Amino acid sequence: MIWTALLRGLGFLLIGLSVWLAAAVSRRTRARQAAQLPAGMRILAADLGERLRSLGRGGVTLRDNEWGIAGKVDLVLETPNGYVPVEYKQAGPSYEPGTAKPGHVLQLATSMLLCEGDGRFGKRPAEGWLRYLDGQGRLLPGGEVRIANTPRLRDQVIASVQRMRRALVSREELHRDHQSAAKCAKCSRRLACDEGIV
Repeated sequence: MIWTALLRGLGFLLIGLSVWLAAAVSRRTRARQAAQLPAGMRILAADLGERLRSLGRGGVTLRDNEWGIAGKVDLVLETPNGYVPVEYKQAGPSYEPGTAKPGHVLQLATSMLLCEGDGRFGKRPAEGWLRYLDGQGRLLPGGEVRIANTPRLRDQVIASVQRMRRALVSREELHRDHQSAAKCAKCSRRLACDEGIV
């Protein structure tokens, strides 16, 4: 009689586990579809917020000790051609299909440098992707822009890092480099900034 109860309990446990696993796989599939990822790509790291958290791995801080930088990349994919960092951007009113904003390219280039310098990846990605989304989080037509990881782009990131480091050490003043009220409104430094537009 005890064995019958134990077997019945084990059966309910297995059924419950099966239902939970099926729901988890379903959530992951829906999240992958929402992110509109190409098939056959393995997700190595994801920092996409609550909506797409079930894609798999959580956000991972990448570090490049050579240049002394660290940061989170929205997504790192493993493709047959190597690692690909992906940055998602909300398309603004000036969005043009197939084009990328220079600041977004520089951020993506920094992500590529982080992938290269971090011991978990340690290889220089051949390219990175910028993916522009509409207000509902859907990829826009022409919204995926692939950026080649050229030596010139890499040097541009390194020059920016070195300039920031020099400014910190020498206490040189850095000034706002844009005329965008929207950018100021979202800036993490806005409370300490004397040059804010908002």
